[in-house]
Amino acid sequence: MGLFYSATEKEIYAVRRKIFTDKGIQLLSQNGFEQSPFSGACFGRYDNRLHTYDFCRLRDNSILQQVTVHISRGDKWIQISLNIFQLDKTINSLQQMKNVDGMKFYLPPNSISNMRLHVDDFKGMPLFNYDFMFREHKLKCFWTKSGFKKSVKRLEQRIVSDLTNFEKYVSRWHKLFKPLKTTIEGDIIGLKEMTIEEKLETTRLTKRFNEVKHKNKDEATKILKWLEVDELTTKSILNYTEKE
Repeated sequence: MGLFYSATEKEIYAVRRKIFTDKGIQLLSQNGFEQSPFSGACFGRYDNRLHTYDFCRLRDNSILQQVTVHISRGDKWIQISLNIFQLDKTINSLQQMKNVDGMKFYLPPNSISNMRLHVDDFKGMPLFNYDFMFREHKLKCFWTKSGFKKSVKRLEQRIVSDLTNFEKYVSRWHKLFKPLKTTIEGDIIGLKEMTIEEKLETTRLTKRFNEVKHKNKDEATKILKWLEVDELTTKSILNYTEKE
């Protein structure tokens, strides 16, 4: 019985944080990412069960790339996600966005294009994807203390490799999405002037809305609310779809 080792929840939580703070922050910094300047952004402990780190990077033509890292107590993952936006103004430095409320970047519909590394960046069945099966950002199963140490080391190596070669994930993102054009506050440019069809298409929600509009009125209503469709128009659209 003494041969088996069971790491505590606290230990598993701590070791993942250590991997990221020792290796991940430095590697993202080397790739040009900085701590997010937005007001309300997180960079460390969020509460007793979650550490969150928000990063930003500016590219040519005011392209904003955002990386968010979540490390939750109670699981074994280091969750890393990427989202990209085209800002409407010429922004040359992240400091130009200091203390701007960027919450809309993290909420629907902007968050629809949020791509979690090794989860959302491939198509097809997960069982047939090498990255999902063998390179996921998760502590693998272990039965002994030495096995636990090996699992920690393998996770560290995957994080180091993936964040060192981060541009491949930027390329994967662009194969799946097109950057939304937004203000520095995250407001989608021209949204108010668009038709319902244009709003759905611009935010990549056409397919999702068509799938739920007959089956789940609450979900359809939520989508239209994200797109700033007024209540009267929403009721008109959904009443119409019930008669189709």
